[in-house]
Amino acid sequence: MRDGFLHRFLRHPAALAGASILGLIALAALLAGVLAPGSPQAIAGSPFLWPGEEGHWLGTDVLGRDILAGLLFGARVSLLVGLGAAGLSILLGVVTGTVAGYYRGRVDDALMRLTEAVQTMPSLVFTIVVVVVAGPSLPSIVLAIGLTGWPQVARLVRAEALRLRQAEFVQAAIASGLGDAAILARHVVPNAISPVVVAASILVAHAILTEASLAFLGLGDPNAVSWGSMIGTAREALRSGWYMAAIPGLAICVAVLGISLLGSGLNDLLNPRLRDG
Repeated sequence: MRDGFLHRFLRHPAALAGASILGLIALAALLAGVLAPGSPQAIAGSPFLWPGEEGHWLGTDVLGRDILAGLLFGARVSLLVGLGAAGLSILLGVVTGTVAGYYRGRVDDALMRLTEAVQTMPSLVFTIVVVVVAGPSLPSIVLAIGLTGWPQVARLVRAEALRLRQAEFVQAAIASGLGDAAILARHVVPNAISPVVVAASILVAHAILTEASLAFLGLGDPNAVSWGSMIGTAREALRSGWYMAAIPGLAICVAVLGISLLGSGLNDLLNPRLRDG
């Protein structure tokens, strides 16, 4: 259909550019084992090799590990953490916001007080505490980041649920005796999901940056190479080998840029006022 979502998506420069960037990163992550066989933590050559020296396209780090291999396998970690943490935040936010907006009253007050309490905590400090207590690993990092990102989703979904609660089709479902669970699953959640799609892009970008910060501080998974851990290792050689930190840092910037462009495009495509205006 000419006026379908896919047609409009392909005609939107920002959305198309963001999707292309993320597609290339995802492809690189999937083909990491083919493009860079072996372990990214293995010693591949002499330390401090600059890009192009001795067959290493992006050089080696202070330990002699191949930077290209670390970059490719690091994409897996960044995407895994970004999508996993965003998924957890969306799940918690959608459930909390839907229940609060639909039932209102004391349930709404209690859940919104909980939401405000979580929002008052510094997210990075809370994430660090959870990772330290649970131990630095990818599951604990995903859990810690996911537990800090759901309040904004809950507020968005709550506002939509409050509006939908008064809609004629929801009132008709209530009058027909349809159960609350069925009403929420069939009518409220599907119609409240559009703003969540846009918020998801922000959550993914935030998760990638937070994981990089944790890895830079030495709180990343010691068994996985990530872009943040590569920057953390390179800080000892910023003067003599600045490329060691610049290359993974550029990868983070490109990934976040792609996510931001995609989120901006989806906002234009899913927002009726912007789409029709």
